[in-house]
Amino acid sequence: KDNSIVTLVMVVYSFLLVSVDYSYPKSKKSFIKYLLLGVSLGMLININYYFLVPMILFIPALLRNVGKKITVLAMIAIAIGGCTGYYLFNIKCINDVLVLNNNLNINEYLYKASYYEMTSILIIGLLFTIINSVYKGYKKVYEPKNNIYYLLVTTILFSLYVLGYDSYLNSIFFVSLFVFATNYSSIRSTVIVLYHKRLKKPSKIEKVSVVIPNYNYAKYIVQRIDSVVNQTYPIGELIILDDMSTDDSVKVINKKIKELKKSHPELPVRFIPNEVNSGNVFKQWQKAFEESQYDYLWIAEADDLCSKYFLNVIMQGFEKDDNVIMSYCESTAIDQDDITFKDNLRDWIDQFGTNHWKKNYINYGKKELEEVMCTNNTIANASSLVFKKSKLINVKKIAKEAQDYRLAGDWYFYAKYLQHGSLAYSCDSLNYHRIHRNSVTTTTDNFKRYNEVKAVQEMIDNDIKLSANAKKRIKVTLDNMRRDFAISDDEIKYSEIKLSDIIKKKKIKDEILLSIIIPVYNVEAYLKKCLNSFMNTLPEKTEVIIINDGSPDNSEAIIKEYAKKYSQIKYIKKKNGGLSSVKNVGLREAKGKYIIFLDSDDYVASNMYSTMLKKALDTDSDIVYSDVMVVYEDGRMEYSNMTNYNRDSKLMQVIDRPLMAASWNKMIKRELYDGLEFPEGINNEDVAVSPLLFIRSKKTTKICSPFYKYLQRTGSIQNSGFNEKRFMIFDTTKMILDKVSHYNKKIQEEVTGAVITHQVLGILIFAIGEIENKDERIKFISMFCDRYNELGIDSKNNKYIMEYLKFFKMTKLIDCIESNNIYKIDRIIR
Repeated sequence: KDNSIVTLVMVVYSFLLVSVDYSYPKSKKSFIKYLLLGVSLGMLININYYFLVPMILFIPALLRNVGKKITVLAMIAIAIGGCTGYYLFNIKCINDVLVLNNNLNINEYLYKASYYEMTSILIIGLLFTIINSVYKGYKKVYEPKNNIYYLLVTTILFSLYVLGYDSYLNSIFFVSLFVFATNYSSIRSTVIVLYHKRLKKPSKIEKVSVVIPNYNYAKYIVQRIDSVVNQTYPIGELIILDDMSTDDSVKVINKKIKELKKSHPELPVRFIPNEVNSGNVFKQWQKAFEESQYDYLWIAEADDLCSKYFLNVIMQGFEKDDNVIMSYCESTAIDQDDITFKDNLRDWIDQFGTNHWKKNYINYGKKELEEVMCTNNTIANASSLVFKKSKLINVKKIAKEAQDYRLAGDWYFYAKYLQHGSLAYSCDSLNYHRIHRNSVTTTTDNFKRYNEVKAVQEMIDNDIKLSANAKKRIKVTLDNMRRDFAISDDEIKYSEIKLSDIIKKKKIKDEILLSIIIPVYNVEAYLKKCLNSFMNTLPEKTEVIIINDGSPDNSEAIIKEYAKKYSQIKYIKKKNGGLSSVKNVGLREAKGKYIIFLDSDDYVASNMYSTMLKKALDTDSDIVYSDVMVVYEDGRMEYSNMTNYNRDSKLMQVIDRPLMAASWNKMIKRELYDGLEFPEGINNEDVAVSPLLFIRSKKTTKICSPFYKYLQRTGSIQNSGFNEKRFMIFDTTKMILDKVSHYNKKIQEEVTGAVITHQVLGILIFAIGEIENKDERIKFISMFCDRYNELGIDSKNNKYIMEYLKFFKMTKLIDCIESNNIYKIDRIIR
């Protein structure tokens, strides 16, 4: 009824709509968000078609931030939502009018209206997409001089609407042309400032140095640079560091710098590549402080991203209090594909539920350390932070000390820096922290993580003298870490004891204390990770025997590379003969007091061998074993306890487990192998040896930590589907039962029970039972019965076998196997 009111509402709604920051991450919730947005627009279009103007303004906003592909998807979602909203709004009021006047069908009417609306939106979206791809200059940096121009043209355009120049097609044409020709962010920066703190105009523009340290992030560096140079707050200089990347980073960076000289000629840009890899991120941080010329420094990690309003908000923290030396904001977590998986990281950092980060605040640095930062690093990402430089802070010394930390170095740096001033925080999630699946944070040893956390906590306490309450919270944090990371008392105990002290105390004369035997065959994809997991933390007097079993892949080159680097490695190459033959060669070559095996596609905790060797020597154990972490290729992990504490017998406690036979989590005195060899030519070779080692052991001890990381990879022997080779377990079972026949009946029953249940019956129940093809399943069940009955075991009188079957409610299985009742066995196991 009143065009001016409609226009006013439309203008307000337009800028409210586009004030949302649609920057880089592609949230899984976006489609629903755009769908609901379309519903509201569809309803508003009933008031006036001019409400398509917000839609048109929205398209360049998306193009600017998320690109063509996401924009098109968003347009489809909004069009669908718009039609739905249009339909819902009109279904009652139009129906009566149409029926009374000309008996038109409402569904037909609304279908046509919705069709035209959807078509219009999609055509406009396509038009902008094409123009944007052709006219690369569209993405301009923020230019304040455009504000007045943009406001003037907008005012004229809206005045034409009010005066009656309201042709629907003309409106679309003028607004489309206008939005394309001008800088979208300028009008927004001017108008939204009235109500949005992100766009609050700074009272004073400070010079900010932005440093982007890069190492092998060619995939992300261009997008990162764009997110920096397109800030609504001007930056004083851009410095890009490269730590001798091995990918195409240098080439990509140089190309981008050439583009910046054309698109941002006023911006000073420097590129400083290292000629030698520094090996530590904090050396690059130190360089960032030394090379930057302005008082404010933003270290923007190369793989992270940010909102265009990041600096605008961050710098407000320094304006409010001259004592602020660090200002940061909340972070959104994104993955390597830009997908948002956490809107903020408060639940990660707020360990005690303080709600400390729900609102913006400024806090005295030492008080922040006392209240929250003494327990854990509460600044989740370095990219979310801007430093105020000070001559009173010895950055070189702090950076050098931080280099001692692999995980907690940034926390150490912040804690030292914060002791010289105050901290400002904004609860807006304007920083996008990229978390990679194989990042340091997710792969660092838990024990190393625990030790670094403890060290930083002790440093903070020494520096500022924490209260009793803060120390209590620190203790809770450490206790929780020990529980969550399965850190045993032995790990703590032996981390504080030197191996040399144990050697001296026990008067040990052996030249070699430990031999690690690693069989290698076609594992080039896994071998480096395996060796990297422990080579830098080997205990003294350790030899590493790597035996190449005729690998046709690139494994040999990798072995030679590491053998050249580490003198402890002894490389042996042999013709292919199978795993048992490799292990037997290793046993003959090993000179260590203790022997342990390692599968070359697995990896270990860095402190595994040092901790186990210390305990073995300290307690004079014949065998020391650890728990296991089963690691799946999709990232899942499963803790495997290697002890059955429900058994009274010490022997059954260690052999009555599915992974009992594995030789890779057991450190064993070499003399226990006397007269023993692994059977060659068959699989499951450990089954024929491991029970005998436990029987021979006079003292077996355990470390309750999942040191060994057992990878379950597709295509391995155990995970490549069932075939007849799996029946070799009957051969190794026959061997071990023959070998224990010389022991007493108790030992015979225990070994028979453990091997038959976990190694033999487990194949029938869990492997054959999963075969989908019935004919194939029946064939293997028949073969299983024949092989089982050849063993001649009195299964029904073995309590361990019957307890096992009772647990699975399969007590009739033995009778069926003995009578070859194939089809009944099939029903039972299925």
